[in-house]
Amino acid sequence: MVSILCSTYNHEAFLASALDSVRAQTHTDWELIIVNDASTDGTDAILDRYSRLDRRIKVVHNTSHRPVPENLNRALELARGDYIARIDSDDFWTDPRKLDWQLDHFRKFPALALVGTWANAVDESGKVIYKLDSPVEDEAIRRWILLRNPFVSSSIVMKTDLARQCGGFHPREETYEDYGLWLRLGSLGSLANMPVYMVGYRLIASGLTWTKNEIQLRGSLRLVRKFRDRYPHHRIAAIKWRLHVHIARWIGAGGLSGLRRLLDRASINS
Repeated sequence: MVSILCSTYNHEAFLASALDSVRAQTHTDWELIIVNDASTDGTDAILDRYSRLDRRIKVVHNTSHRPVPENLNRALELARGDYIARIDSDDFWTDPRKLDWQLDHFRKFPALALVGTWANAVDESGKVIYKLDSPVEDEAIRRWILLRNPFVSSSIVMKTDLARQCGGFHPREETYEDYGLWLRLGSLGSLANMPVYMVGYRLIASGLTWTKNEIQLRGSLRLVRKFRDRYPHHRIAAIKWRLHVHIARWIGAGGLSGLRRLLDRASINS
């Protein structure tokens, strides 16, 4: 079984697309554990409808707003599968063979701890804006992992026992909770991406404030320092993330608006 983890908050406009894309998978032995983080829109009704429609969809309702890592850890505790997949409630899987292909990759390469896929960055209507390509092989991923997060969260599948062994999602890593987990998993097994576009990674205009972006970038800088002895190029990575922090702060304070798109592209997976 694959246990799919999701935390959602006020995503009624996109939630059905995410759920439909999971239900369309050719691999049918899965459970979706979705934490409704005290949403105030129509999320409750959508989740109630889908959980009645499909018993594999299991909903946990928060009574108050909680940090995303806490929600994901709660779902991880409940997971019964040998593998963990992730999907954000505003993203969607574009290939119904996604889980089957990734599970087959684990069978071919038993040392794998984590395998992701490529993705298309899309706008709120689902139109492709640009493509998100990342290194494919373990060696190449390790060369770049401190410089750039090489995994799209909604694309990954990882081994459940290893995810738990390395502590799951760290509470202090909110807004970049997945990046730290990928780095920890890389200490326990090999990493891979499948060079196939299987995810729609949605960019929402209201989803990223520049204050949050600066916090996210600072978090990435802390991770570089924490894992500098495990992965190469930590000095260059530290300079890169520090520069991005300064740019984000400048733009947030009213710098040239034209740089916003540039920074989005550079830090979309950070």
